[in-house]
Amino acid sequence: IAKTWARECGWVEYGVRWVHTGKRWVFPSGAILQFGYAAGGQHSRYLGSEWDYIGWDEAVLSSQVALREVASRLNRGGSKHLPQRFRMGSNPGNIEGRSHKYLYDEFVTRQSEGRFMPSYLTDNPGIDADKYLLRLKDSLTTERYRQLVEGEWLPDWSPSAVWEKRDIHFVDCHPSHVRGWCIGVDPSASGGEDADECGI
Repeated sequence: IAKTWARECGWVEYGVRWVHTGKRWVFPSGAILQFGYAAGGQHSRYLGSEWDYIGWDEAVLSSQVALREVASRLNRGGSKHLPQRFRMGSNPGNIEGRSHKYLYDEFVTRQSEGRFMPSYLTDNPGIDADKYLLRLKDSLTTERYRQLVEGEWLPDWSPSAVWEKRDIHFVDCHPSHVRGWCIGVDPSASGGEDADECGI
């Protein structure tokens, strides 16, 4: 995608060239548009760099530490005519959702570290909305559907705590053998892979 994107924009005819080994577009002025990844702690590979603009896709998948450390790589000594910018794009939390609460607290609620600009399905003219909505309804919980379609940043959302009626399995018992009733609920909200399933 990185390689074909700029070509489709018509940049090549202006002398912009693709350098495959560095996954970057190099402009005649010397400016560089660099592409990279930061999964699995790989953000540390950028800590010796300086950038004038940093764009981060699906920020909720990365840790708060990774987001903050890479943001610190903005070129503070750059030209006063070129503003330094750090931009993140992300759906609300998902099955991993590592920084969901951090993004919600700092950007959606307080907006203490930057401006929150929501976007919705209707903002993307390149998507078949009807097919997309149908696919989401068939495969997602109500909460996850609201996140992806309505941009709902549920403040206390935890992947392992999201369940619906269809997720409840009833176990047969024999009332004649029961002297009393009590209910205990373990929401299993830790989110770890080794966490127990919810029990009632």
